[in-house]
Amino acid sequence: MQPRNRFNMEETKRNVMNWEPPIEQDANQTAVACNPSLRNGEETFVKTEIVPVHTSFRVESDHWWTQVFEMIAKNIGIKWRPLFRNIKGPLSDAEMEVLEANNIMKGLEEVIHQGLIEWKRKLHKAEVCYIIEAMNKIERADLVKKLKNLIR
Repeated sequence: MQPRNRFNMEETKRNVMNWEPPIEQDANQTAVACNPSLRNGEETFVKTEIVPVHTSFRVESDHWWTQVFEMIAKNIGIKWRPLFRNIKGPLSDAEMEVLEANNIMKGLEEVIHQGLIEWKRKLHKAEVCYIIEAMNKIERADLVKKLKNLIR
């Protein structure tokens, strides 16, 4: 049996290539990686977000959001402006005017649908719970019930 060398270059390369940063949960239920970085010769750890932890029943794909937006657009009616005013990351009145001017020829449903798309794009981390909260504020419990049935 040969004595093991203290320094094995191949094993070191393999360990470096397969190294993954440790994952931990932060208070916002977001999986974070602690990535080492060198600053002034000292190793410090910088938290970087890698993937949100979802507690919903479905993966929130584009198709899923489209279904949610279509259901809202068909059922919200004239209360669409209060919805956009009360939702987290609200659209301004000017933004709603532009949406309406650009899409009114296609119908009110299209105005609402495009407004929801714009809201999701603007917020970046849109969640259906924000829509539910806004619907509760404008007293649309019927839509909250339909939305909850849709996401299960």
